[in-house]
Amino acid sequence: MWLDTPFPLGSPQFADLCRFAMVTGMRQAEIAALEWSWVDQESEAASLYRTKRMRLRTISLCPAAFEILERQSRFNAKSKVFRDGNGDDWRKISSKFAL
Repeated sequence: MWLDTPFPLGSPQFADLCRFAMVTGMRQAEIAALEWSWVDQESEAASLYRTKRMRLRTISLCPAAFEILERQSRFNAKSKVFRDGNGDDWRKISSKFAL
């Protein structure tokens, strides 16, 4: 699958973040803000509370998205899904996408 090919930019965590963006269509800020408590495996969806239009937005998650989520560390339900190689929240995510 094309998602398994090596990613040329940065860390494995950033590669997963980019792949997640591709399979979900989520915006950079939405991915950076995504918390584990917003992901519902039963309904196969993520509820986004911090969106561009400041409205609740629900995103359907495909199996590829769940594969990516399974590789991320869970600290607690309120923690961010995507963290950098040091375990910190992604900061200045748009500058990372500009690479």
